[in-house]
Amino acid sequence: MNCIDYFTGALPALGTIIALIELAHQMKNERRARNEEQAKKIATWLGDEWADENSCGDTVVLFNGSDCPVYEVAFSIDDLEDAPKSFRKGDEACSCIEFLPPGKYIVEVEFLGRGMCRKFNSSVSFRDHCGTYWTRDARGILIKHKKKANIESIREVSFPYSSTLIRRIE
Repeated sequence: MNCIDYFTGALPALGTIIALIELAHQMKNERRARNEEQAKKIATWLGDEWADENSCGDTVVLFNGSDCPVYEVAFSIDDLEDAPKSFRKGDEACSCIEFLPPGKYIVEVEFLGRGMCRKFNSSVSFRDHCGTYWTRDARGILIKHKKKANIESIREVSFPYSSTLIRRIE
């Protein structure tokens, strides 16, 4: 067997191996994109335009643009200039709901932290339909949490959650 015969037989096998590795890489990327798809459609912001004259707090808008609800939802109003902390934690800082159906909702929360020359926005943590926990911080950055995380450890809130009422607006 000469050298040319050896490479003629080995090249197709090598091409098959490279194609399988590329296929596995593409499948992994597609699975990751599919898992992030719902999380990318969850958002929150301060919605002062929805507040009425009888409101006794700040208005937070919660938006679920996906087709499925998200679960164990905790949200807070956070200081954008508080760089090391991307979202507040604890029962005093967070409001919680069991699930957020698709749609746009508002909720009034009591927030006493506003001050001069400070910028605020809201953040939200939740569990998607695949069981993965996510946080969209006050800057809008989406954070995926480790597999063993839960909303109690991420936001340091107690279960059962307090009854926070939400109102659908769109």
